[in-house]
Amino acid sequence: MRALRDILIGPAGWSYADRRGRVYPEGAGSKFDTLALVAKYFDTVEINSSFYHPPTPETARSWLGRIAHNPQFVFTAKLYRTFTHERGKATADDEKVFREGIDPLAEAGKLGAVLIQFPWSFRNDREERSYLTELAERFKIIRWSSSCATNHGITRESCRRSKISASVYATSISRCSRIQ
Repeated sequence: MRALRDILIGPAGWSYADRRGRVYPEGAGSKFDTLALVAKYFDTVEINSSFYHPPTPETARSWLGRIAHNPQFVFTAKLYRTFTHERGKATADDEKVFREGIDPLAEAGKLGAVLIQFPWSFRNDREERSYLTELAERFKIIRWSSSCATNHGITRESCRRSKISASVYATSISRCSRIQ
């Protein structure tokens, strides 16, 4: 069982216009560093943009500088959608570019996890569990923790009984989902 100190809570992303005036100061200009603000109050954040395109190593290094004031801070990078939403289209180059983009975070000890988010169409069957295991194995060699998210509303009981949960446990990755 994990100790409470190992549980990190943080927002899903750091650059959203609708947070101005509620989370970020109302009058904050374009130079206001929302990531630095998040790192002031939290110890983790999800990199949502990595789902849409892999970050460049230069971008990742800039993020490191912006959170330097919080030595406990780690990032959760969302796996590039080509691996989860465009199955069969991911190339070796896609994997290389994604890895290179977040390697600076891993090398600095600031990559806490890789979030593997699947679409609504992801189902609890043998083929899908096999693909999840394959992804976990492909990205395990870079010593990252991984989390698996499904976009299904599920009950706590179905989560406990789920074969996905058993498969995920066997591959040493975490599972997260919306719980009703």
